[in-house]
Amino acid sequence: MCHGFFRWLDASEIPPKLTDSFGTCKDLANNLRIEEGKAVFELYGSGSEDRVSFIYDGTKVTKRNAGLDGIPKVANPYDPLSWIGEHPWLYFAAPENEAFLTEFLGWDLLHRLRFYGVGGEFVEDEDWVVGRLCQTAHCTTNKLVVAISKATAMPFIAYTHWDHEGWRFVGEVPDDMPNSVRGHLSGY
Repeated sequence: MCHGFFRWLDASEIPPKLTDSFGTCKDLANNLRIEEGKAVFELYGSGSEDRVSFIYDGTKVTKRNAGLDGIPKVANPYDPLSWIGEHPWLYFAAPENEAFLTEFLGWDLLHRLRFYGVGGEFVEDEDWVVGRLCQTAHCTTNKLVVAISKATAMPFIAYTHWDHEGWRFVGEVPDDMPNSVRGHLSGY
């Protein structure tokens, strides 16, 4: 069973009714709100679809793909310190970063890394801003760490994926790798 699928329950009727399943099995629930009397369940982390909303009007669920529109903005995406406290997935999804990251990583890898959506916040570690992610339902095999240099604003990215062995690295490997990155790469 995929924990990324959801169903609405209408308890106002007897017996209660369930909608068909919706989601993509790669989503992270982010926001539930009411808009114009309709329940809107917003998901992030659907690869390069990015923000997807499922709208329940009381009878059916409709999918609305918002793409990169509406992705929360950081104060200055080119300043590593602006990322502290933000979710690392946003670094890969921010429209302001897309051209740079596409050139740096290539489109296929950027798209793949956008599926890594489970993680905490970026933190400061020595001369770096560091974030860690894993992929929903594959956190034991698909891991990622991104360290952004405070001096150059260039990222160092290490990731694993179930379809290859060991860590793969993108960017210049730091001479003085932050302790949090070392710990993540060694499995602690």
